[in-house]
Amino acid sequence: MQAIEYIKSVPRWLIVRSGGRKFPFLYTGRLAPVRLTQRPPPELPGPDWVRVQPLLSGICGSDLATVTCQGSPYFSGITSTPFVLGHEVVGVVSETGADADGLDVGQRVVLQPALGCAVRGIDPPCVYCARGKLALCRNVARGGISAGIQTGFCRDTGGAWSEEFVAHRSQLYRVPEAMPDEIAVLTEPFACCLHAVLHAGMAPRQPTERAFVLGCGTVGLMIIAGLRALNFAGQIIAAARYPHQAEHARHLGADVILPATRGRRRRYQAWAETLDAACHDAELGKPVVIGGADVVFDCVASSESIDDAL
Repeated sequence: MQAIEYIKSVPRWLIVRSGGRKFPFLYTGRLAPVRLTQRPPPELPGPDWVRVQPLLSGICGSDLATVTCQGSPYFSGITSTPFVLGHEVVGVVSETGADADGLDVGQRVVLQPALGCAVRGIDPPCVYCARGKLALCRNVARGGISAGIQTGFCRDTGGAWSEEFVAHRSQLYRVPEAMPDEIAVLTEPFACCLHAVLHAGMAPRQPTERAFVLGCGTVGLMIIAGLRALNFAGQIIAAARYPHQAEHARHLGADVILPATRGRRRRYQAWAETLDAACHDAELGKPVVIGGADVVFDCVASSESIDDAL
């Protein structure tokens, strides 16, 4: 089958990391650690596993960081190579193991990608899996499959950037017939955003609270959608870099759109006026801001945006 595969090569990783931004051809050239290749489909690791043919797959920030070699090597010890990228996916079940109850060939499914204790055949589960916090599993390098935090970074499961991958039955959820593939493929990233909103401690029906969404890419937009889906009645203020992002943010429920690309001082002044805050100049660096929103969702994740959020 065809697949987009990552191979482990420190020299290649260093070359692409250091030169890719200046020479983008390195991302897809012969020196790139990510390549389009032919490889055999992954085997079902056990009778409670399922084979899935992807229909649509998303491109996560972690995928982009892998392709461009801009991610941290921090997780390299708990991944297994070569792996096939892709974990945001809607697909069709094409084969089921004997114990994959509740799943039938031809069903559309979405994937919960964490490779926790149940997936690895570990019983009793670790303390985090027992609490349902599968993404914090302590056994991501143990059990019946190779190391990997999630599908797309484990050599035994394959990934969604291919013609087939395998998943444990506990990872798959049926897609309602009325839901189009283009919506279903957003299930995993939207779940992440909904998780953030649920844990932000906002009072759903308190109209005086204000949420500031910093960045209106896919994640920022889904944060806005998540706030409104949970009946947040307060004011949503969003910082958008591009006009189309601002348009989508308004459509999904943002009340105020602030600029994200002005000079630092002008940007801070515009934000402070809207958020009833005060800016005080420091001798060096950014102004000190007193006041602001009740909660800030940083959907940019740069060193500057973390400063802005604080």
